Amino acid sequence: LHADWRGGQYQAWLLLRGLAARGHRAELLARRGSPLAARGRASGIPVHEVSGPLLRLRAARELRSLMRRGQYDLVHAHEAHAHTALWLAGLSPPGFRAVRIVSRRVVFPPRNNWVSRRKYRCADQYIAISERVRKSLQRETFGSVVVSVVYDGVELPALPTPEERKQARAGFGLPQEAIVLSCLGALERNKGHVAAVEALPLIRQTLPAHLLVAGEGPERTLLRQRV
Repeated sequence: LHADWRGGQYQAWLLLRGLAARGHRAELLARRGSPLAARGRASGIPVHEVSGPLLRLRAARELRSLMRRGQYDLVHAHEAHAHTALWLAGLSPPGFRAVRIVSRRVVFPPRNNWVSRRKYRCADQYIAISERVRKSLQRETFGSVVVSVVYDGVELPALPTPEERKQARAGFGLPQEAIVLSCLGALERNKGHVAAVEALPLIRQTLPAHLLVAGEGPERTLLRQRV
């Protein structure tokens, strides 16, 4: 239900395309006008859109309606807002038979309150993107949650030609023989950009490395200062 395009949305898009390519019927419920909705539609995925205030409540109502009308074996909430909508939809047995799966992408543990405890009992299975995320879900309060670790995948593009590599390096003012490291993502504290910047002087003691950082976010000013 995010309005922007980030890692979680990219993973949902890859998942939808992969399911469709393997002959499964996959549909998407997304925020109206979002990049995920647009890319899903462009990939031939049926898209159901919601918009307006109280978006998660609207999504919950639409999800409940879809589940009552269609024959679905599985419903997957791929990020936190979708998780809330799944909980609010109340898709619990015996009225619904679909397996409920939630992806967890952040390392900080859920809040320990009544709402959070109820919310984290609404799924049959959780998918954590790393061992650290899994451990954050299996603290004492949420120890009954069933969690599997499935690492994020990427779609590898075609390798650039030597001329394209040369032009790209020239565009950044980089020597052709330099070792180039890159980090693409939202500039947020938990992404570890500051650690990457502070590690570069140590790396350059033995390797002629350069670091390219691309993204927007609240840590941008701090990163410029650290550079």
